[in-house]
Amino acid sequence: MLMVSMMKPPLTEDEVQWKKGVRMDNRAASRNDGHRKGVRFFKDDEDFYQLEDTLMALCFLEAGDSWVPVPPWKQFHYPFEVSRRATDLAALTDGARQQLERMLQGDDDDDYDSINGCNQREDDSELDNTDDDDECY
Repeated sequence: MLMVSMMKPPLTEDEVQWKKGVRMDNRAASRNDGHRKGVRFFKDDEDFYQLEDTLMALCFLEAGDSWVPVPPWKQFHYPFEVSRRATDLAALTDGARQQLERMLQGDDDDDYDSINGCNQREDDSELDNTDDDDECY
């Protein structure tokens, strides 16, 4: 398991001048979706690619359990949730369960081949630089 602890950056000029040296609290920052309050560390630190769910699914697949961190908009606002260790599939988040099911089904191999130029449509044949379309790795 990898745990990274980050130190908060120095106070910004606005925080020193207008906020009396008090740091802006990331737990009360507005989010990009506009509905919930609270961000992990920085406002720009959004998980657009569901990497957190993928990491939880991989840990669960390899070790049989995984740490499930609660996002700040659920941890610091009612109803309060706490981070936990998931030892059962039902204890994972919905996104992590879906990622795990995809990993176990093996559907990602077809996506990998199509991204790398294999299984192209006939009208895209001029973009294919290989002579043999059967050689997909």
